[in-house]
Amino acid sequence: MATYLPPIEQPRGVMLKVVYFFVRRQFGKVITPIAVFSARMPLGFGAFYGKVPKLDKKLQLASQTALVIREQVASINMCLFCMDSSRWYALKASADNGPRFDALAEYQTSPLGDLNTNSRTDAQSPGM
Repeated sequence: MATYLPPIEQPRGVMLKVVYFFVRRQFGKVITPIAVFSARMPLGFGAFYGKVPKLDKKLQLASQTALVIREQVASINMCLFCMDSSRWYALKASADNGPRFDALAEYQTSPLGDLNTNSRTDAQSPGM
């Protein structure tokens, strides 16, 4: 599976060259999200990345539902890095998430039925 956009191996901007240098130094190579996505975005967008964990805490979805949605979006976008990192995070949260992620591609016919088995009760769900 190839990404829709090719990675940018040699960035033009000075700041992005500095980012590439430090990412290569830390990971041994420039990770895909930076080479494909961040390299095409304005530098100010990087500040948004820092806000994502804060926004996650404000989600009104069950955490398992959010994990399943992120995995599906990563699959649709063919972001292998995103798929691997979301799977790692989900398995870190609970070993029960492994089969749920494995069945995600066949969610309509999955014997697991509701892929979000730890969803909120009706009393906890907003609007119900």
